[in-house]
Amino acid sequence: MASMFFAKRKVKYIGILLLIIVILNLWESFSQSIELFYSSSIYKVFSIVERALLGFLPFSFGDIVYTIVILYSIFQFVLFIKNLFKRDWKTLRYKLFILLKSILLLYIFFLLNWGLNYSRLGISYQLKMDKPTYSTIELEDLSKELASKANFYRKQLPQIIHRNDNKVLFQGADSSYKILSEKYSFLKYTMPCVKVSIYSELGNYLGFTGYLDPFTGEAQVNTHTPYYQLPYITCHEIAHQLGYATEDEANFVGYLAASHSNNKLFRYSTYADLFRYAINELFIRDSTKAIPIYKSLDTLVKSDFIASRKFYLPYRNKMERIVTWIYGAYLKANKQPQGIETYNEVVSLLIGYKHKYHQL
Repeated sequence: MASMFFAKRKVKYIGILLLIIVILNLWESFSQSIELFYSSSIYKVFSIVERALLGFLPFSFGDIVYTIVILYSIFQFVLFIKNLFKRDWKTLRYKLFILLKSILLLYIFFLLNWGLNYSRLGISYQLKMDKPTYSTIELEDLSKELASKANFYRKQLPQIIHRNDNKVLFQGADSSYKILSEKYSFLKYTMPCVKVSIYSELGNYLGFTGYLDPFTGEAQVNTHTPYYQLPYITCHEIAHQLGYATEDEANFVGYLAASHSNNKLFRYSTYADLFRYAINELFIRDSTKAIPIYKSLDTLVKSDFIASRKFYLPYRNKMERIVTWIYGAYLKANKQPQGIETYNEVVSLLIGYKHKYHQL
């Protein structure tokens, strides 16, 4: 009798969690409401609190939690297999209930802590600009402008870009957002919380340069990458912290911050990276237009690109492709139907920005 009572309680508990998920998923259908009541209000408040609580730590709290969870999960899996061989069905049922409960609770926390931002109206709505379908001519013009700006800022940097202290890098990103917020107050970034990922070296094998921890709110940066790329990567991850969940919007907000920086390396970093997005697409559409633009790059810009390719080459492996596919599936599940190609959609936002402001 008692076991039946507890079984009903478990079913009821799971049912309540599923109901909460259904309600949150229904709310996601109303982007205007998400933008107004979550992304621009509720999320802003508790994300600042989260960063204030963890920002003072000199290490990534989230990465340590992930390490503990992975080790604990392996331990529990071993116990599960032992119980399976023992045919201890009562214990197995209980463990499956705990697993299901944990997954549902984590998903609810993910949505409330950050994930609902995937359904917001976003930066194009806030700037009152379009995200247009663009022509090859517009793409060509954008590629030329990005090449010109990358050349301009690269010439103002030393021939060899020396690696600086990570603290200086992160402070530079913070300063960039401070300058940007004078123009767009809704992009104000307070309580900085950017960390060096303890998985940086592993990240090169798995194909990531940074990520936002949606459970702790920490921006994680893989600092084991070519240094000229790090300013833009850092600004991109901070954009995620500000609630811009989709990769194209994080790329665009990161561009806004880095391009407003007083630091020439930040400006070069963003224009060089965005040039690669634009020129890669132009190569696909019309290589005869792309080749002369690529040739117009300054020798030092080309050298940086070549050095980057050489740097990442030893890390290429089959696991990277698997992780990229998994991440692409994750993006598709979170309202980014283009998957990993969503990063490239920043090109549309840049052209929309040019249409409205007539400059980059």
